Amino acid sequence: MGLCAVTIALFRYRIAALYFAANVASNSDAIALTAIFLQVAAAFQIFDGIQVTAALSLRGLKDAHMPMWIAGGCYWLVGFPVCFGLGVQLGLKGLGVWIGLAFALFVAAISMCWRFYHLAREQ
Repeated sequence: MGLCAVTIALFRYRIAALYFAANVASNSDAIALTAIFLQVAAAFQIFDGIQVTAALSLRGLKDAHMPMWIAGGCYWLVGFPVCFGLGVQLGLKGLGVWIGLAFALFVAAISMCWRFYHLAREQ
């Protein structure tokens, strides 16, 4: 995940140019916006990888229900308000939604790692 995230972050303009003709002047705004979205996607990859690994590690400790509640709480109670605040209220639109989703994944990853740490210490 880290290697993919670094690759996406470093080559975001080249990746965007795969979908838009870079030599067409009218595509320059689309390429620039896509490059910004790809930076968020790179962070998204890291946070998602950590939270999935933590959720599966918790499953290994026979804790299958709490990761579902943690993920749902993080996505709806943390992510949705951030998506709405950034995307709608601050006018960042799609970028604000992506940042909100990445933030929700970050909180889910931290929460599940914290739970794994405490459950693993008990065993």
